[in-house]
Amino acid sequence: NNAYYCITVLWTLKTFVLKYYYVIIEDNVKAIESLRLFLKNYPDYQEKGIAHTAKKGVLQILEHKPDLIFLDVELESGTGFELLHELRTHLAQMPAIIMITSHDQYAKEAVNNDAMYFISKPFDPDELEIALRKFEKTFLQSVKHLKFKNNLLH
Repeated sequence: NNAYYCITVLWTLKTFVLKYYYVIIEDNVKAIESLRLFLKNYPDYQEKGIAHTAKKGVLQILEHKPDLIFLDVELESGTGFELLHELRTHLAQMPAIIMITSHDQYAKEAVNNDAMYFISKPFDPDELEIALRKFEKTFLQSVKHLKFKNNLLH
């Protein structure tokens, strides 16, 4: 019975780690298409939603609870930073944020708002690859901190 429990937990962790759920908050249709095309090369990443405004973005994030958010800085109605401020009123722990923009002057503000990575548009595939690997490393480190009530995994 203990061996079965151990195998089940390990299988569950493996399954959990292999799927990363993301939401795209972006008002530029071409940028969305470009990002989606790039992410098709990564079967471990699963899209959960897309929003073109900060308000709809907050709703998508609260509904789907993604691991990762691709967030444009300048949106149709408001900014990505305003979205982050609103999210913090609802969430105890924020998903990882990869900020995307055509305006590099926002890089410092992105870092100050806990963005994991800042990517300029148009997207550089190598830069996106680096951002995804950084996200995965951080995500896996957080999984290592899971605590179990019994010590079957030690």
